[in-house]
Amino acid sequence: MEKGEFQATSEGDCHESTRTHRGGDMTMLGYMGKILKVDLSTGKMEDHVLESSLIDGYLGGRGIGIKLLLDENPVGVDPLSPENRLIFMTGPYTGTIGPFSAFYNVTTKSPLTGAALSSHSGGIWGPYLKQSGYDGILIKGKSERPVYLVIDDGEAKLVSASDIWGLSVYETTDIITEGFKGAVAAIGPAGENRVLFAAILNEKNRAIGRGGAGAVMGSKNLKAIVVRGTHRIEVADEESLRGLFMAAKDTCVNEAAAYGTIGTALAVTPMNRIGGLPTKNFQEGYFPGADKITGQLLDSEYTIQNRSCYNCPLHCSSVNMIKSGKYAGTVTEGPEWETIMAFGSNCFNDDIESIIEANYWCNHLGMDTITMGDTIALAMELYEKNLITESDIGFPLEWGDSDAIVALVKQTGRREGFGDELADGSVRLAAKHGYEAIAFRGMEPPGYEPRAVQGQALSFATSPRGACHLRGAMYILDVFTGELDRLKIAGKEEILKDREDRFAVMDALLICKLGVRNAKIESWEALAETLSLTTGVSRTTADLMRIGERIWEAEMVFNEREGVGGPAKLPARFLEPQVSGPSKGARIDKKEWEQALIDYYKLRGRKITKEDIWT
Repeated sequence: MEKGEFQATSEGDCHESTRTHRGGDMTMLGYMGKILKVDLSTGKMEDHVLESSLIDGYLGGRGIGIKLLLDENPVGVDPLSPENRLIFMTGPYTGTIGPFSAFYNVTTKSPLTGAALSSHSGGIWGPYLKQSGYDGILIKGKSERPVYLVIDDGEAKLVSASDIWGLSVYETTDIITEGFKGAVAAIGPAGENRVLFAAILNEKNRAIGRGGAGAVMGSKNLKAIVVRGTHRIEVADEESLRGLFMAAKDTCVNEAAAYGTIGTALAVTPMNRIGGLPTKNFQEGYFPGADKITGQLLDSEYTIQNRSCYNCPLHCSSVNMIKSGKYAGTVTEGPEWETIMAFGSNCFNDDIESIIEANYWCNHLGMDTITMGDTIALAMELYEKNLITESDIGFPLEWGDSDAIVALVKQTGRREGFGDELADGSVRLAAKHGYEAIAFRGMEPPGYEPRAVQGQALSFATSPRGACHLRGAMYILDVFTGELDRLKIAGKEEILKDREDRFAVMDALLICKLGVRNAKIESWEALAETLSLTTGVSRTTADLMRIGERIWEAEMVFNEREGVGGPAKLPARFLEPQVSGPSKGARIDKKEWEQALIDYYKLRGRKITKEDIWT
């Protein structure tokens, strides 16, 4: 097949695609009423009705995703085996006229952590999937040869990907869209090479990033999924949703204008100011070179365009270009705040252009920027302590070596040289050298130094998917609003649980958390109203709270049955005080930590012991 040509699968390239229609209840407002089930081992594809029990109990997105994973995945399955399910789900709100409705969710068993993985992405892919006639796709099996999946207005087929296997996310997307003008979610060489934190990228730069869903996709010989359609997404009250959009737009323009120009990279300065900016692999919380990697600098010197997701009034994403020097011509969406932390302060690197370049290569090759940067930071610390040497790496690896950072990103995506070791993440790299990784439940933390932002530390420990800033976002209350004492843990357990349950509902609806926070429509009451305007079904805040609890419970049950349940272990580093900076002397108190986790799990209906916390 010529590159860019769109055609049915040719005989001998892969299994013949078959598809059986089982119908769907198209009267469900906000839903298309069906899921496409794909068995890549046989090439068989079937439409399945989206059962009302799933909708009533789990809403959509992350909720239905974890329920399907619990029901369909064999216990103890290897995440990279054909039997691990890869589940793409939209929510009832995805693709509607309401604001912040771009998101879709991917659920699978993580190859990085062995835990339940739920990750979401914006852009246009989620709305395009619904417009193609489906609420979701459930994939199992492994194709004999590389393929990509095409869903075109309710019709699905598998197409040979032999000619694009090995290509980058950018190249893959360009070639597929030459012949088919749809939205593409693709993996790059990192996914093909089973890098354990490989990502799935839609529209080239929007990532299903954390935990390795891209490696699962690569293990199935599935290069991409491309979607388009003309199906109308029916809602209960389109006029009121349009009014909600206009009100959100006004709020974003009047009260969150900085996010519309600089985006999440705004966080660099305030986090550094309090000593909460991870530095030198979380050894410190203050980076003296922070003023060289701020969002304001990025915006003034490199941003060439602001971009939004589907139907978003915030426009928080920036496209950046390096105009001169050794990286001249690089254009990429981002880096976001977490990426700046990972390749910047955490590697003691104040070269903003190298951070842009590293971000570009992570998107190009298909990798999570947070785990990539944090794993390089660990390698730098191991090098500093002579646990790895120049002969192991192929070159020196001093703190702040921007050239080495970019080189290791490229190596890792292709599993070349020392990058082959980095490709398994920090936990495995540390274990190989008798060291402790900075990770919670096997996942490297995002940009919050736990000793300086202690509510977020508690959130890292309780998150079912591992260290995550999107499950409870306690840093908002600890730092940005100042509602809580950031240097304490006690008393935050109920607040954290409420936020975790509420965010689970957001991930089931699928609505952008950053968007609703800036538009001030993130309360339980606002979510209930949004759901009612979308589906026509009135649910009380108590109803939604029960759904949030149910989703969280399902993820905990999955982790327990897979042997990775309970609280994540706190890295020993955070029991020791910070030695310098604005939060000098801050540390996590062991007794306070233990009691907070015991009290938290009691709220979740579980009893844990001190032994559970430390082993």
